[in-house]
Amino acid sequence: MTSLRFTEREQAGGERMTPNELKALIDIYGADLAKWPPQEGAHAKTLLAQSDEARALMRDAVAFDAVLRNTGPVLSPDRRRFLVDSIMGRLDDTPSSLS
Repeated sequence: MTSLRFTEREQAGGERMTPNELKALIDIYGADLAKWPPQEGAHAKTLLAQSDEARALMRDAVAFDAVLRNTGPVLSPDRRRFLVDSIMGRLDDTPSSLS
């Protein structure tokens, strides 16, 4: 994927990434810079070294990515069977008018 078509960097005539552009790229690629296009990742690293705002954006993104990776507790087969049986039992009690 190429970088954003008309970035703030291009508007300013420079190569420096802005916090707004960093935020947009985080939304696209996530917080792991290794998964970014190399040139964009390099610009992000430069901005992160210089900007408190950029570091705050990245901290939020890292935390959000961690939430997305958390699949929750794994249910034991017995617990899963109990929950499925409980749900299925309640479905059997549903009035036929809802079918």
